[in-house]
Amino acid sequence: MDFRICDVEYMIVLKNDLSMAEITPVLVMDATKSQTLIATVTIDNMEMIPSFRVPAQAGSNRITIKSFRIFNPLVRQPDDPADIKTYEMELLLGTSGDQLISHRSKIAITPECIGEV
Repeated sequence: MDFRICDVEYMIVLKNDLSMAEITPVLVMDATKSQTLIATVTIDNMEMIPSFRVPAQAGSNRITIKSFRIFNPLVRQPDDPADIKTYEMELLLGTSGDQLISHRSKIAITPECIGEV
């Protein structure tokens, strides 16, 4: 493989009235050469960001991806241990050839995410 995903971070901002959350993925990756990759972001197996180009330089890369919004999000209450609301995120990254890798993680939208959307 000419590239690898090190991590995908998700910056989350929740509207004050809890009616909407804006999520911005940040791709942290390494590439052995400069190249343009194709990526897709899904949440709970639903495509949130259609396929898009990711320009990667040789070496370490930190790439902020276009934000998307979730209306009426599931908001987890951190003081309630029975509250297990999470979303499964997946970022698929590949070339126009056969190379395709996936990074999955779970995120929780909590009241601590409240801010300006």
